[in-house]
Amino acid sequence: MNASKHHPSPITGTGKVVSLRTDTAVPVRMAEKLLDSETCSVIPFVTPGEAGIDRAQSTTPETDRPSADVLSLGHGSGNNSLHKASEAATTGLLDVAQSANDQAASVWSHDRAWMAAELERAVEQDRLVLHYQPQYAIDTQRVVAVEALVRLETESGELIGPNDFIELAEQTGQILQIGRWVIEAACQQLGRWQQAGLGMLRMAVNVSPCQLMENDFCAVVDAAVASAGIRHSDLELEITECQLVENLPYVERTLRVLSAKGVRVALDDFGTGYSSLAYLLPLSISTVKVDRVFITPISEDARAGHIVKLIIAMAQELGLGLTAEGVETEAQHRFLLESGCPLGQGYGFARPQSAEAIERFLF
Repeated sequence: MNASKHHPSPITGTGKVVSLRTDTAVPVRMAEKLLDSETCSVIPFVTPGEAGIDRAQSTTPETDRPSADVLSLGHGSGNNSLHKASEAATTGLLDVAQSANDQAASVWSHDRAWMAAELERAVEQDRLVLHYQPQYAIDTQRVVAVEALVRLETESGELIGPNDFIELAEQTGQILQIGRWVIEAACQQLGRWQQAGLGMLRMAVNVSPCQLMENDFCAVVDAAVASAGIRHSDLELEITECQLVENLPYVERTLRVLSAKGVRVALDDFGTGYSSLAYLLPLSISTVKVDRVFITPISEDARAGHIVKLIIAMAQELGLGLTAEGVETEAQHRFLLESGCPLGQGYGFARPQSAEAIERFLF
């Protein structure tokens, strides 16, 4: 929050000074309303301390005598001498804060309710779409797999990415229906590509622990594979490292059953969570995906480069597949090539695109 507007110093100037605690949920709008007030000249500035609205005094530079009220907005009081704010001012400030917070909560609740309803309508009206991002061999730049990424298409034609609705879908349970549709649609698309001559292509699909905990999840996968005419080994399920470890007791059996059938299991965002090797072999993890936070700085940060090389060496020793995420520059690609990384994925090669658009990378 900027306190540099043409107001007097919060210590030596005249007028009222309001400090907004950083650990309160008071929006910037509150300070703006106070600054625009005609009845009170206010400067918001951050101070630590207890709560409540407290009043101290500042001094004028000419007389060094008390001349202005200093109000501190917090949660309580740590100094009895600061409890003399006028009741009217206190009530007014709290009303503004409460009103702003109520408005923010109302907007958040409205957006959440709209998205939940929009998700339900999108499923009913077949407005979910899949985009695909290639995973390619670092040495030959040949596409060996694609990752299916779900989008929600609004009635106006706008595409909403998964980061804006997947977490909500998991909380409301809608992820089960959405996830089933994604697996079925992705398998069908892979079946069409294989019939067109792309027999070696693999399909990667993100899954939520909520799906893996469903008793019929293995049956859902079996049905999708059979209906599309593909093999279990053509399908790769991606789950993030944190989600896997936090839900391990509930998803372990499902992953083992699917692995035994040939389904590949990829550990997404590897290196950002627990980075424990204890579950790689028992769960038959087939691939680790190095998170972009390590890939982005590898051409400039030696430490990031060392970490990536260690992960590559580990994967080679354990016989695991490895994909580097977020490859965007020629320097990153060259580093991965020289370090022996087998696969890459990122905007430097191709962004997620529709099935029709991505086919130019496949044929």
